[in-house]
Amino acid sequence: MAVTARARAVARLCAALAALIAGGSIAVRVAGWITAGPMPESLQMLPLTAVCLCLAALGLGARSLPGRLAGVVATLSAGAVAAVAAWTLLAYAAGIPLPLDWVRILDDIAVTAGHPTPGRMAWATALSLSATALGIAVSGRGRGRNLAAAWLAALGAVPPALAGAGYVIGADVLRGTGFATAMALPTALALLALTAGLFALATDGRLIAWLTGPGPGAATARTLLPIAVAGPLGAAWLLDRGVNSGIYGPEFRMVLVAALSALVLAAAVILHAARLDRSDALARASEKRLRRVVEEAPFPVMVHADDGEISLVSHAWLDLTGYAAHEIGTVADWTSRAYGRRVDEVRMDIDRLFELDGPLDEGDYEVQAADGRTLLWAFRSAPIGLDARGRRLVVTMAADLTDRRATETRLRLLMREVDHRAKNALAVVQAIVQLSRAEDPAVYAEAVQGRVAAMARAHVLLAASGWSGVDIRSLVEGEVDSLRGPDNILDAAGPGAAIRAEAAQAVTLVLHELAVNASRYGALSRPGGRLRVGWRPDPDGSLRLEWEERGGPPAKMPPGTGGFGITLMRQTIEGQLMGRLEMDWQAQGLGCRLMLPSDVWHLQGAAEASGSRESEAVPSARGRERRVLVVEDEALTALALKTLLSDAGFRVLGPVGRVGDALALARTGDPEAAVLDVNLFGETVLPLADTLRDKGVPFVFCTGYQNGGGIAEHHGHAPVLTKPVNGNQLIAAVDRLLSGQVS
Repeated sequence: MAVTARARAVARLCAALAALIAGGSIAVRVAGWITAGPMPESLQMLPLTAVCLCLAALGLGARSLPGRLAGVVATLSAGAVAAVAAWTLLAYAAGIPLPLDWVRILDDIAVTAGHPTPGRMAWATALSLSATALGIAVSGRGRGRNLAAAWLAALGAVPPALAGAGYVIGADVLRGTGFATAMALPTALALLALTAGLFALATDGRLIAWLTGPGPGAATARTLLPIAVAGPLGAAWLLDRGVNSGIYGPEFRMVLVAALSALVLAAAVILHAARLDRSDALARASEKRLRRVVEEAPFPVMVHADDGEISLVSHAWLDLTGYAAHEIGTVADWTSRAYGRRVDEVRMDIDRLFELDGPLDEGDYEVQAADGRTLLWAFRSAPIGLDARGRRLVVTMAADLTDRRATETRLRLLMREVDHRAKNALAVVQAIVQLSRAEDPAVYAEAVQGRVAAMARAHVLLAASGWSGVDIRSLVEGEVDSLRGPDNILDAAGPGAAIRAEAAQAVTLVLHELAVNASRYGALSRPGGRLRVGWRPDPDGSLRLEWEERGGPPAKMPPGTGGFGITLMRQTIEGQLMGRLEMDWQAQGLGCRLMLPSDVWHLQGAAEASGSRESEAVPSARGRERRVLVVEDEALTALALKTLLSDAGFRVLGPVGRVGDALALARTGDPEAAVLDVNLFGETVLPLADTLRDKGVPFVFCTGYQNGGGIAEHHGHAPVLTKPVNGNQLIAAVDRLLSGQVS
């Protein structure tokens, strides 16, 4: 039941009780009048008093009901009672008779000596009725008037409470005798019922709710109030029996009443104090356990009050954020440090937490740590009641999602990178198939299969390392062991070094070409042939890799520029990786030196620069005078693009694999169109694209990234071809560029 409903119910019950007492008194008087039987004076309620009590009960009952009519009835009834009571008090004050004094219906009481106004209600009764009636009249009309009604109810309860105590202990002075007509016992009981109902209604049942609540104050009141009231009264009644029996005189009785009351109250206080101490000890132990649970929780936990103070905070909260407890002693301190520009929004969200009646998932918030890191926390809060100071408390727990978000981001990037690398790999395979040459189909198939297998071995090594790079020794041994015989010797030595993931496949293809040449024409073609491969850093930061063959046939320089294998090696080392290739055909065997720049390799254990590369295709122009710039960092892909465009009749500028070289060629070569890779060995092609756009040179992007890897945000007008590129699509795209169909 709601508090308001409970208060109305209590008011109606008290009104009914008062009306029952007043009506019963009238019924008793009627019965006594009919039978002419004697009636104790203490039970004889005046008819006028009974009528006023019934009217007051009617007003209180009506005030507890909703509706305008009930309010009118309550006001009129209370007003009538207040008028009669005030008239009576005025008569007492002025010492004048009232017509009401002769309204003595059914009054058969003889005029008692010393009572100048035998038919008039007692002054104490009139005072109590005046206060109670005024309280009924003003109650239910706002907070201020309800407070006034509560005070009037308390005032109205004093006379009947004293009279009731007088009847209990036999003290005539408390009943009003000696001043005026004494307050009858039924009158006192009815007035106490009315004032109790009015007080409950005026306070909206808060006092009742408090007295019946679990708080320590309420428990104290429930324990001590009955003892404080009943103890002295009971002692006085008991000791009054001793006076009546002649055991001791009235003076000794008063001493005994005081002493016994003091002993009863002292015992009650001591017993309750001990109970409170036990409760306090249990509360402190419970608080200590709560503090320990919160502080030692393995996840962020905070308990904060509605005045902004942070009562408890877990070590996990402090450890994850890097703040000290004194730095976030209040919600204002915490929010100002953790939320930056969102501080006002977050504080409003926190203030609303104190209106909760159950747990709430607040969602995810970005939190600024003390060291500047941005954490992602998911918050959940719930109310936990009041503390000893009456403050509302809320517990807030957080789940740190920072690592999960970072993992999800890494996975998205990884999937994007895998997609890019797969397409680049397919583009390289496509180029191998297109560029490999052999008259014999079996030899052609063997060459293609060998190169693709080398790429596969590099891919396996990259996957095993988490795409962080490949150990040079593993690359060398993987390619040589696949081709050397049981009698061939491999001596591979050098410091721990790794080839970057972006360059691993390219270096693998070069090593594969050297190993194939050695197995066919060099040291690995004869039993006992020896191959030494060594590598070391040079002072300029590059890596020197030396390949020396011994025990094979004399090395002979091939006529012209060599075959596809040498072209592939030179294009890869010098064109793609921007290194240097030196080959020495000696009688003892082939000697080869690879100079790899610093951005291609790193010492194992050193931090590897992040980033990936995409292959870019070079557009071609029809006719000898249509110049097409090709920008691609993957050697075989660049070679394949150049071949496609050249065969189609375009004049190819490049290919080049670095942004700086491409910018220089764009300035000097005067291209008419361009085919651009998006990512050139960790660099974006955007500066070149901007330069070409400013010169009015159209271009097409050729990339392994889906949707151009975000390049469309800057150059959405340019067409995008996804690797591996179909040759016909490339030629058609370049034709459209040169014909002006694409700006």
